[in-house]
Amino acid sequence: KLDRWGYLEDGDAGSVGKTCKPWSEGRSIRVTSGASVGRRYQKKINNGNSTGLFEMEVNSYSERNWSRTDGESISCDKSVNDAKIDFASPAGTRLELSYDRARPETRRITGSPKITPFKTVKAKGTSVVTWSSNDSSEDTKKTYVRTSAIETKESQCYLNMLGENDVDRSLDVFISMPGGAPLEIKTERDRKTNTVVSKTIVSGQLNSKIDRGAKMTITYKNLKVNFADRSCSIISGTANIVLYDENRVEVKTLTLGSKTLGSKSKDGGSLKDSSGKDLNGFSLDRCDLEDLMN
Repeated sequence: KLDRWGYLEDGDAGSVGKTCKPWSEGRSIRVTSGASVGRRYQKKINNGNSTGLFEMEVNSYSERNWSRTDGESISCDKSVNDAKIDFASPAGTRLELSYDRARPETRRITGSPKITPFKTVKAKGTSVVTWSSNDSSEDTKKTYVRTSAIETKESQCYLNMLGENDVDRSLDVFISMPGGAPLEIKTERDRKTNTVVSKTIVSGQLNSKIDRGAKMTITYKNLKVNFADRSCSIISGTANIVLYDENRVEVKTLTLGSKTLGSKSKDGGSLKDSSGKDLNGFSLDRCDLEDLMN
């Protein structure tokens, strides 16, 4: 079935490759993965007056070193080229993740033959994830929930996008955590497939330094993101975003949360200013494959 532009309807096409092998004298497992995915989707733009066709390329490479804090061994699951992890009982499991992603995106507007570069996101960094609990109190018949702590070691994000009046805007952002305090994450998985259904950032804060000297802090409070659809919609909770200028003076406060009745935001989330007013045209990015893997 074709859409209004003569393309196949929304969907992904591409490839994902993984290898798994013993590492560190057999005490841990190293999994390397690469993904190259083409993605096409439609959404309303210009305050809902137009429809845009967005085409995205997702190129990602990651290296995952799995180990145990208690010294127990971890093996590869050769059937899926991945570490053999019991996510229902993960306490003591440790993951060191290094990643490098690039995501260029183009846009075509209804009635216009013009295709324009819309946004490019590049990100790379290292994180450490440690599972500390096998608590099953939040489990259901269909899913189970487990808690982990994520510590960002070195992360950098580059954003270039087309702003108002087709003006290019770019940012180079360096991300860290205050005092090394990790984010507390609850991951919900499907019992049958172990795939990620949702993630909740229970608490924690990220600090970002922008190349021009400005800063941004993001403080999370039970922000729950649904992965059951490709739009990564926010179900509940908030992320409080504070922007500072190069003199450390607060210039703007925003709140990211779930979509509210009558909201003008699109695609499963809202971004409000300090007065509680929705920012027009806001929409969440689509899910990355990497987000679904751990």
